Amino acid sequence: MFYVNFCSASKEFLEWLRKMLLKNARVKGCLKPGNKVLILEFAKKEGLKIIKGMYKNLNAPCLARKKDKIIRAFQEGEIKIPACFIAKIK
Repeated sequence: MFYVNFCSASKEFLEWLRKMLLKNARVKGCLKPGNKVLILEFAKKEGLKIIKGMYKNLNAPCLARKKDKIIRAFQEGEIKIPACFIAKIK
């Protein structure tokens, strides 16, 4: 099982992000406390929807270390590779 998390000290930001993701990706997520931050967490099915949306265009600006981490998870078989990543991995 894997999770997609967004961490912030701003509850207002995470509530706004949750609202936008619910509206645009139809994912709910769970807001929970972390160590000095709040965590907006999405489990596998919802997390994969977010990943597909975030990396729909592999040439769009992004944090390379985050995208590389997701690609490694696909390569290690932790999660099934969505079509939007196949070109990047091969």
